Amino acid sequence: MGSAAVILLLGAGLKGVARAADTSGGQTHFVVIFDGDNKRVAETAAQNVAEAIRAFRLDLAAGDIVEPALTTDITVSPFYINIYRANLESDVMGLLRSGRSPLDDRVRAAMLAWTPSLPEPEKPTVVAAIKQVVKAKPAYQGTPDKEAWLAAAGVPATDWPYADYIIFKESSWNPRAVNASSGACGLVQAFPCSKLGPNWDDPVVAITWQHNYVRQRYGGYEAAYNFWTKHHWY
Repeated sequence: MGSAAVILLLGAGLKGVARAADTSGGQTHFVVIFDGDNKRVAETAAQNVAEAIRAFRLDLAAGDIVEPALTTDITVSPFYINIYRANLESDVMGLLRSGRSPLDDRVRAAMLAWTPSLPEPEKPTVVAAIKQVVKAKPAYQGTPDKEAWLAAAGVPATDWPYADYIIFKESSWNPRAVNASSGACGLVQAFPCSKLGPNWDDPVVAITWQHNYVRQRYGGYEAAYNFWTKHHWY
């Protein structure tokens, strides 16, 4: 695999840990890749995201989303990479679960048009149609009650400024925000939207999910805030 090659090992208590096998003598960085439920860590001399993914011997399929972009240079340690795997079936089911009256009939009609046996070339068309149905949901008209939502989600008051910053940047505190390109949804822009379940536009549901996510990934909101300010995603 060249100078950026790594050896993947399973470490105790951490799934998918990697140790470097770099022989280039060049500068190395610790790279953390989140690929679905797998977390992989390695010290590698990969110079950009694309090289790091090749070093980890990971394959990308059509429709997979990588953040940051494949051409992004790796200049810091640790360097974080997200891989969101394309899964038309889970995307469709998540979108269907998010349907609300008076759109329910239209959502059910879209559901009938989609089955797992649908020819692969036709699936993107059906998924796009269902996304349009869900996006037609009326915009949130209420006034955000930030402190009440954060408290109900169990976020400590000391973390509210960090959570406030991230949520404002992600959705402007709009519980029904939907990213037109990726399909990320809700107050915290979860991707895929199905991570938030059928009540994805419930602010407390969204913040509860985010609270667990930032604790698991970064150790807490302050670290997540620091990461967001540097990378503009989390």
